[in-house]
Amino acid sequence: MERTGFKPEKAGAVEMTSSRNGQLTPPVMGAAAFMISEFTGISYPELIKHAFLPAVISYIALVYTVHLEALKLGLEGLPRPSRLANLLFGFLFVAVIAIVVYYGFGWIKVAFPGMGMLSASVLFLVAYLVLLSLAARHPDLEPDDPNAPIDVLPRPWGVAITGFHFILPIVILIWCILIERLSPTLSAYWATVAMIFIVLTQHPLKRFMRG
Repeated sequence: MERTGFKPEKAGAVEMTSSRNGQLTPPVMGAAAFMISEFTGISYPELIKHAFLPAVISYIALVYTVHLEALKLGLEGLPRPSRLANLLFGFLFVAVIAIVVYYGFGWIKVAFPGMGMLSASVLFLVAYLVLLSLAARHPDLEPDDPNAPIDVLPRPWGVAITGFHFILPIVILIWCILIERLSPTLSAYWATVAMIFIVLTQHPLKRFMRG
């Protein structure tokens, strides 16, 4: 944001507000949502349902505020390699993941009610290797010079393709909460374990798949 013309304090304020909005955005909300569910007994799906509208309103207000600030500074938009619909790509993408896991993968629990942790771990490993092999076929993103001017926005697909495997911990969190109906604490634990596993193994496995 500083490289496009925002003052440092303005850029920091936008970053802070965006991060704070993450505490409101379902299906993966902040630690406060897990604590509310644990201590009040309100189910996490119920919290998700009531948090959706405030999250949408909060992000709309943030986008509008940044737009007004850009107008005051006389900033112009960068050339976009894709349509304006990609503005809320991340928010909508996570929402789609939640819908797919709940309605699309929910049948697995119905078809295999006795599926245990071992079977779920095998499914996770298969999905992880498939997504990692997909990422290994594409070159890693070049390091960006923080002092260089920004001429064009990166293509969302070119960025996303190198890290789709990082979505798996979110899928595990949603699966544990919405389908397995585990406690928020236990669900967050398994999602964290999955993330640690991915961080520790992705680079060696990528090098092996490439060659």
